[in-house]
Amino acid sequence: MLNIKRAETYELAKQVAERTGQSLTDAVTEALRDKLEKLPDAGEEAAARADVEEILDLARRWREAMGPDLKTREEYDALLYDENGLPK
Repeated sequence: MLNIKRAETYELAKQVAERTGQSLTDAVTEALRDKLEKLPDAGEEAAARADVEEILDLARRWREAMGPDLKTREEYDALLYDENGLPK
């Protein structure tokens, strides 16, 4: 059971219930469901972190494989485009 002891929380729940025509219980239940839907699932969050780590690892390995020949974006721009930004 839920026992709301904070006056502000009770007043907010009461206002929502009055405006929506719901009972206090239904208003709080719906608000909590809405909040829960917006929160990321713990499994989804862990999977997203794993994806980011995999991408960062791939980028690190690619940089290592390229060695000293890896050019910066500016160096590639100078090779591919003239001073007006047009292809050479």
